[in-house]
Amino acid sequence: MKMGKSIRCAVTGAKGYVGSCIVNYLRKNGLVVYEMGRSSKESTPKKYFIPFSLEKEVSQRIFRNVDVLIHCAWDFKQIEWEDIRKVNVEGSLRLFKAAKKAGVKKIIFISTMSAFDGCKSLYGKAKLEVEIQSRKLGVISIRPGLVYDAQAKGMVGALQRLVSISTVLPIVARNQILYLCHSEDLSRLVLKLTKTKANILKPIVAANENGLTLKQILRKLAEAKGKKPVFIPVPSWVVLVALKIVEKLGIKLRIKSDSLTGLLYADTNPDFTETRKTGVKFREFKVH
Repeated sequence: MKMGKSIRCAVTGAKGYVGSCIVNYLRKNGLVVYEMGRSSKESTPKKYFIPFSLEKEVSQRIFRNVDVLIHCAWDFKQIEWEDIRKVNVEGSLRLFKAAKKAGVKKIIFISTMSAFDGCKSLYGKAKLEVEIQSRKLGVISIRPGLVYDAQAKGMVGALQRLVSISTVLPIVARNQILYLCHSEDLSRLVLKLTKTKANILKPIVAANENGLTLKQILRKLAEAKGKKPVFIPVPSWVVLVALKIVEKLGIKLRIKSDSLTGLLYADTNPDFTETRKTGVKFREFKVH
């Protein structure tokens, strides 16, 4: 990697929530960023856009000006395991192999804290498989917690919308601890990794070490809106069955059954060893 010049990064999933946060942060810090996806944003000059799809073959030629590849893209339309594996797992590995053959010096994979030995969600299992199989290619895996900021989307955004609708909130019985990650802190970690020469083999957990229960998160979100929430305990299996029935009917919801599975059966003992080594601090969860 030519460190005397601006580092040239390619980011897949650049139009997504996490991908766009990383793109903007890297550009603000002087890096040249190419956006990879099915289509570019109107504000993106054509010379900084690279067509890409997880479902298609990847040409090595697209990486001719790239020093670092940051892979955020994921196809959430796939809900059956075989489809998830074919599109997301195989597509990610195909991308990594093409980048490696093209001479890309560093590859960073945005995984998830839902990926760990024994995880139950299909999302976590698929991300874990990508982590394991890409390790021999020297890919650095980052496992973000629930990502949020002032314009939170993703799971935290869905919870915010839930709080906005009603002060009476169903709460699943499991008292699982969840970990949160501010988008700027995640982006700062990515920036630091683009410049490091260290050989990192273990996944890096990207989150504040002080976890919160779902109930605590909902209470903070509600209080920020001046509301006093009333929680109604609901057995987790009831919610999961209801979501799966709705999904079978083809009705799209903000929260999917597999996402809820990831929350209910999250990693009970995340390893922050690699996180501390990076020197990047992840802030406590505060509602903007």
